[in-house]
Amino acid sequence: PDPGHLLAVLMALGGGPDGAVMIGDGENDIAAARSAGARSILVSYGYARVPLEQITADRQVDRFAEVPAALALLDAT
Repeated sequence: PDPGHLLAVLMALGGGPDGAVMIGDGENDIAAARSAGARSILVSYGYARVPLEQITADRQVDRFAEVPAALALLDAT
């Protein structure tokens, strides 16, 4: 997907893709993050139309409560 919408939001917030993490529930969210140069977290629930194993996010969580730990792991790498 075209990362234009994500990049526009980041620009409006005064940031860039290098400091951003896209949290999404499907292949298009993660692909947009990759195209924009942002890191990504896939939530295992939601609207994915392909098997989750085929979506190559930087991290995956099963519950929203796991997002802070996943963000900390991304910051550590």
